Order: sequence, then C-alpha cells, then structure tokens
Amino acid sequence: MDENAIAVIGLSCRFPGANGPEQFWANLVDGVDSITRYPDRRAATREYTPARGVLEAPEWFDAGYFGYAPREARIMSPQHRVFLECALEALESAGYDPDRYDGAIGVYAGGTETYYGQLLRAERHEIPGMTDWEILIGTAADFLVSRIAYKLGLRGPAVTVQAACATSLVAVHTATRALLSGDCDIALAGGVAIHVPQKDSPYVSGGIISADGKCRTFDAAADGTVGSDGAGMVVLKRLAEAIADGDHIRAVILGTAVNNDGADRIGYTAPSVAGQTAVILDALEVAGVAADTITMIEAHGTATPLGDPIEISALNQAFRESTERVGYCAIGSVKTNIGHTDAAAGIAGLIKAVLAVEQGIIPASLHFAHPNPQIPFDDSPFRVVTSSEKWDTGGIARRAGVSSFGIGGTNAHVVLEQPPPGRSSSSESDQLIVLSARTPEALDAVAAGLRSGASNADTAWTLQVGRRELPHRQYAIVGHNDDIASALANAVRNADKPVWRSPVFRFGTQPIEEIHAPQFVSLYRRCLAAMSQPPTPAEITVAQQYSLATLWITWGIEPAGLCGEGPGRLAALAVAGDITVPEAMALAVSGEQPTSDQVLAHVEGREVLDLSASATKGSMLPILGEFWLRGADIAWDHVHGGHRRNRVPLPTYPFERQRYVVEASSSAEPVPQQVNPPVMTQVPTAQLTAQIFAGMLDLPEVGPDDDFFDLGGDSLLGTYLLGEVHDALGVDLALESLYEAPTPQALALLVDRERA
Repeated sequence: MDENAIAVIGLSCRFPGANGPEQFWANLVDGVDSITRYPDRRAATREYTPARGVLEAPEWFDAGYFGYAPREARIMSPQHRVFLECALEALESAGYDPDRYDGAIGVYAGGTETYYGQLLRAERHEIPGMTDWEILIGTAADFLVSRIAYKLGLRGPAVTVQAACATSLVAVHTATRALLSGDCDIALAGGVAIHVPQKDSPYVSGGIISADGKCRTFDAAADGTVGSDGAGMVVLKRLAEAIADGDHIRAVILGTAVNNDGADRIGYTAPSVAGQTAVILDALEVAGVAADTITMIEAHGTATPLGDPIEISALNQAFRESTERVGYCAIGSVKTNIGHTDAAAGIAGLIKAVLAVEQGIIPASLHFAHPNPQIPFDDSPFRVVTSSEKWDTGGIARRAGVSSFGIGGTNAHVVLEQPPPGRSSSSESDQLIVLSARTPEALDAVAAGLRSGASNADTAWTLQVGRRELPHRQYAIVGHNDDIASALANAVRNADKPVWRSPVFRFGTQPIEEIHAPQFVSLYRRCLAAMSQPPTPAEITVAQQYSLATLWITWGIEPAGLCGEGPGRLAALAVAGDITVPEAMALAVSGEQPTSDQVLAHVEGREVLDLSASATKGSMLPILGEFWLRGADIAWDHVHGGHRRNRVPLPTYPFERQRYVVEASSSAEPVPQQVNPPVMTQVPTAQLTAQIFAGMLDLPEVGPDDDFFDLGGDSLLGTYLLGEVHDALGVDLALESLYEAPTPQALALLVDRERA
C-alpha cells in the first residue's frame, strides 16, 4: 500500500439542480443541463448572457442548529451559511462526529467575492445598529473556514485558500499535504461560490462567457463558459488509517501537484501550455503511475477559444512523455452541466471524478457536436465522451486525472484511483439504533429518511459514533435481518423522560439461570479460576453479579453507589475494589461478610439498576437505550465488544431552514447608521432589557429568563448589546457582566443595583 495515498471518505455538495451528491450524480449520468435560462434581453442591451447556474434557495439556513440568532444569520452571507451546512453534511457522510473524535480535524477551503457586504452596507436600515465589523466577519472569505472550525469544534488547522478558479482543488492539494505531514488526522477540503443576488452573467464578445448560456467544451462552436454558483467539500484521511478504521472509501487520491505559470504566457489572465504540462507531470510522478493507466480526465474545460486548445496541448505533451496510444482516455468537463462555479470549480470536477471511479461510469460531456479544429483529437490520447458509458478498463484499476486552472496562472492536478474492496461487517446480535435531532420535527425527518441498506450492525455503529448527540432522541432495537424502517415505527423517545442520573447498582442474592448478555461470558470465565470445583451457588452469584456490573461499567454506566446483600454484597465490594475477586469467592464459601462503607444499606429515592433484572432476555439493550435517551455517555466501542464495524453512508441531518435575506431597495437615499433610543425610565428595567435582547438578536420577543448566549448571542453581539443598555438606561457595564447575568431579568437586577 502506498503510504502517501489519501482516502476520500466523505463528500457533500450544493450545485445547480442538485442539493446533494446523489442528485448531482444522477444529473451527470442522465446528461442534465442544469443551467437556468432567463428571458433574453441581449437583443436590447447585448450586455448579459441570459443564463446562469443557480442554487435552490441559498438564502435559506438552519440558524438554530448552529446557534445563530436571526440577526447574525441575516448578516452572514449565504456563501458562509451554505458552506457551514456542507461541512457538517460532509462529516456526517463520512460517519464522524467531531465532538467524539480524538484526532485533529483540519479544514482547507476558499470562497469567492460575493458582494453581499456591499448589499448590507447599502441597506443598513434593514438591520439597525449593524456595524462594519459585523459585516466583515459575516461576509469576508477570511472568516469562511474559521467559522466552520468554531461551529463544528474542529481542532486542526483552519486555512483559507485563495487561487481564483483553482481555489478548491488547491485546497485539496493543501489538505493532502497536511495529512501526510501529520498536521491533522482528517481534513475537510473544498470551495464555495454563491453570488447574491443570483442573476445572469455580464457578456463581452470574445470574452469567457458564452453568448447563449451553453458551455461547449472542446467543441468547434465553443464561445465560453457560463457563470454559476456552487459549493463542494470532501473528507480526506490517510488511506491506511481509513482502511484500519472501517471507513467507507469513495476513492483514493494517489498524487496531487500545484504550480504557477509564472511569466511564461501572453498575458496575466492567459493560460500556459508549459505550466499546465508541468503540473500534470508532477502529479503523475507523485502518484507513481504512468499516463497510459489514466483512462478519464476531468478537464478544466472553460470552452474558450484560447483555453481549450491550450489545455489539450498540455495534456498531450504530458501524456506523450510515456505513451503513444490514441483515443483511450475519456475526457469531459462538468462545466457543460453546471457552468463555472468559480472557487468551487475544482471541487465540482473532483467530486464528479470521485463518483465516477467509485461507480464505474463515465458521465457524458454535454453540447459536444464537432471537435474544435484547433484540437488534434485524432492523434491524441483523448476522446470526448458524448453519452454516459460504463467504465471498462480491462481489469486494471480505474484512474482519473482532474485539472483546475486559475486566472493568474495557478494550476492544480489530482490523480484518483477507484477505492479498494471493502470488508463486510456482520453480526447475529440485536442492534441499538439511536437517532437524535434538535427538534421533534427534525427527529421525525431523521427517522423517515433512514432505511436498511448496509448491515444493521454497521448502520447502528455509524449512528452511534458518527452523529452529534442532540436533545431530542429515540431508539429502536433491530435484529440482524430486521427492517430498520419497521423497527423505527416502534421506537421509544425521550419526551418526558427524567434527566440522566447515574444509578445505584443493586446486586442480586441468587444465581441467574440464563444470562443473555453477549459479552458476559468472557468476563464470567475470568472468575472461574477463583471458584471451587464444583462452584457453590454463592460463588456463582458473586461471579455473575460481578461480571454484570463490570460489563455495565465498561459500557459507560458508572454507578452512583452500590448496594446488595449476601453474595451480592461481596460482588459489590469486589467492584468497589475493597476486596479482590478471589477474596470474594473465599468469603462466599465461608459465609463471612467484611465491614465496609462502600456498600449502601438503603437506596430509597435513588435511581437503581437491578443487575439481575438487567440480564434477562432482551433487557440489556432497551435499558442501555433508556439510559442514552436520558443523556448517558455510552462507550459504544465496548458495547460492540471490540468487533470491527464499518462506517457507512447514511442520510445526513435534515436541516430546518428559514429564509434570512436582506433585499436590495430601489432607493439610493442614505440611511443613518444608528439612532440611539431615548433613555426610558417609566418602563420596568426587565422589560427594557428584554426588548434590547430581542432587538439585538432580531427575535420577536425574549422571555425574562432566556439566556442571551443560548439564543445565539456571542461576545461581539454582547458588546453591542451593552452599548444599547448604556444608551437606554445610562449604565456602563463590562462584558463580564453579561456572562454573570445573561438573562433580561438578571441583567435588569444588575442595572438596578448600578443605578441605585
């Protein structure tokens, strides 16, 4: 195995016509042109191409999930919002919850200039008191990546990458190098470009934008690309570790390279054959593969009269270093489907190639009728794929190259290979399916989207360790061949369940005839060496109760106390560490009971786990499920008894989005930035502070005991809020005061004390 190989273990995307990878892939295979056409107004102005690749509802966002107040959500650009959701979806597709992953997760990505900040400055009256600092934090590309790290709790490097159209593929290159150098253990990489408002593209005759909104890559009629919006992200991990950890590997990155054309071109914005040739050769060298093993190229493919011939010339020169074969390598560009997604262009091509090597299908490149006469395809290794085809390589691994070239001369190339064969995981045991969400409605959607597919053991494992544990929860028990959807119809929810408290373990006094705990046997066998032969009933009781208690503790259920009588008390003392297991067996035979304050005599009013009852058939998993519903921290790896499980792709979180938008007005009249409210003394202070909270957070109302930070506030908003308090109530408070008194009622009491 190549120690430099990187596994693609998860991905997410939002592209025109597709809100996720499944729809994106279906559109590619079906040859769908996802460009939106507008009424043709070029006849009058000849200034715009009446077409663009647009996203579905990019202004809609689940602010509550990420802890944002409506005010901050409106200030945050749709580019930031969509990319944050994509980051979570990518990690969930890989089956990882950052809160419970011990390694470092890095994020490497970049965005484009969206002009949303200009819109906010022009419409300041829409959000009273909005400052330039808030606009900068909410819209600038500098804060795109660190926002993801903050909201998802990622502790690895958070690096913004900017390389024009090559941004996202350069981000992938940077992420792979970070993984290989040990900077992080998992890396997110990608890019985003969402313009607000989404509209048609400026057209200049002879420029890079197609006149009729069709991107005809490598075609004789090619006259440019189409502007588009999009977002994409992949999750990367060192291949050896991905295999060892049972990750679902979508593709393998064998090598990457990045360079710049320097001055070897006719102008700053022009491409260079030499630069592109060099980056392709460098990537092949890093990958350690020959060009004649690459049977698909996902081209940059902007369909410009200058760019297309240069790109094929560079590919020809690179491939002719090692092969003279003709027409064996399929070539195309995703831009013919979705347009040019700017900073997300490279990741769009990479995701297409990842899905192609995974699925064994090469999607069609659209709008190709006659080859560009400046491109010598007849003598080239390359052929344009005009209809989707099965990827037949004659038994060798499917390999693809992906190119992305940025205005300014930055070039990136990635070499991909199909994933290695996966290892199956199965279990005859029942499984605990756990689901959670932020709201009851979202929990309904989570349950509705889950279906049987992979093994139930792998599905259970992925849900247990690969999803955030949110407040609204449910569980179901499924057999190894049961249908998950049917089992979820009888799921148990945590509505009206008491909050989790560690239970007191109650140890039994008699042997249990049959114990149905799969991991019990190995624990029980460890006790056999200390028992008489044949063992007495008291020794059997001690061994059983000790083993059951140890199993529960191994699963993460730490007792708040121990209680028991007779042999059960001896088992409790052994669990507490007062006596050893052999000593407990000897005392069980003699009938003696040592004194100890480690075992409780009474447990009235306390949560109790009856160990004997927990061992009966079918009871341990439901009890564990009940504990999880109420907030217990379960050691899921021990629940699976050390058996290797796989992370498998499952539906990602069903965001409950709302629309957060600032509309451009027709008026150009200046609006005052802020009007300070008059000092009001006739209204109760708590009512005033509640009004200030609501105004600052853009909420219709705030209750007297609602916590500012739970509502989505942060230290920056807190500073502005205290400024409003000063203007309205004449009291200067330090930011620390808000941490000490984060509710309207508590802050009002503090204000009244200051004013007294």
